Amino acid sequence: MVYFSSVLAALVFALFCFNTSVLSQRNSPVYTVIAPSKLRPDIVYHVSITVHDAPSPVDFNVQIFGTNEDRIPVSVLKDVHIDPKQTQVVDFELFDWKPGDYTLEVIGQGGLTVRNSTKLIFEHKSYSVYIQTDRPVYKPGQLVQFRVIVTNPYLLPRSSQLPIDLLVKDGHGNSIREWKNVFPTNGVASAEFLLADRPVLGEWAVHVNVEGQKFHKNFTVAEFIMPTYEVHIELPFFILLTINQMHSYGKAVKGEVTLTVAPRTRYNKLNVRPYESFQTKARIDGTVVIYLNLLKDLSLRTDFFKREIEFFALVEEEETGHKYNTTNTMWIYDKDIKIDLIRTSETFKPGLKYTAFLKVSHQDETPVSNSRGQLELLYGYTIREEDWKKNYILFLEMEL
Repeated sequence: MVYFSSVLAALVFALFCFNTSVLSQRNSPVYTVIAPSKLRPDIVYHVSITVHDAPSPVDFNVQIFGTNEDRIPVSVLKDVHIDPKQTQVVDFELFDWKPGDYTLEVIGQGGLTVRNSTKLIFEHKSYSVYIQTDRPVYKPGQLVQFRVIVTNPYLLPRSSQLPIDLLVKDGHGNSIREWKNVFPTNGVASAEFLLADRPVLGEWAVHVNVEGQKFHKNFTVAEFIMPTYEVHIELPFFILLTINQMHSYGKAVKGEVTLTVAPRTRYNKLNVRPYESFQTKARIDGTVVIYLNLLKDLSLRTDFFKREIEFFALVEEEETGHKYNTTNTMWIYDKDIKIDLIRTSETFKPGLKYTAFLKVSHQDETPVSNSRGQLELLYGYTIREEDWKKNYILFLEMEL
């Protein structure tokens, strides 16, 4: 017997077997048996038998037998009469079969004599179950609503006359709520339950049992604590750092603040040297002022200017131990005045005037007063001509 778990492989091997048989022994009978390698409950099991070359019809005895998980022997048997060059499909209805060890056996007599068998794999999945919850995360005291959609292998709703069992377990695996013998409507069953005020936190699960086939889906039960205070960092233009810590209703918070200061890194393809960082701790009662010397504390060099500095404050409340953080940034410069060229056009024409503006301001964009000094402007252009030599080498000499 030739047995396949794939129809395509079966056909290829059958043709190969048939051709080699014809070449070697012209009168040797040839047959093929095609059947799934997996056995599933509540699904019709098909066995296809073909007699390719035989002197007379063949009587086949097709049997599936074995022992289930309860050590109970089970078997189904069918007889089929097949003429030469004919194919017949034998159907087995394996309803309510349990996991176990099973074998497919084919016995043929008449035009050919054959006795072959093969082991089958029992796969205890004949339904698809989809479990939906109305939200992924729940808080204590909230209503949990969920529904279960049960379909057959053809994605059609399961019969409403067959019940299913539902079970909810908490984060410790304890059974919290159970619904027995629930009859789905058009394949859909719904249920709900109310969480306690102080439930077990963590990953809960909805378990579904469909005729011994089990499915589950997790959801989270977590307690969300609203922030009771806020943290702010106020950065003036000079490095005088002020940290405010207040409750959401305005009361000052006592605790400890950890301040971390470091140049902000913007990643690119160029490798930059590691930057220094600075960290300090201080007691806080609503507000604390921290004095910093960035050049010294961060070991900055002149090539750091212009540079963005990041301030990260972590505050731990003294009474509750709750921690909250915030981040703020500021820029530092090596000069307090900047000059920007404002162009009126990106192009110019020879012989025509070109108008541009120079904007002189502080780094914070505030204007510079006239008493600060004079602005010296240098402008012009240079031109140089050289002869192109025959050796295609041009000599350039410049004074830098």
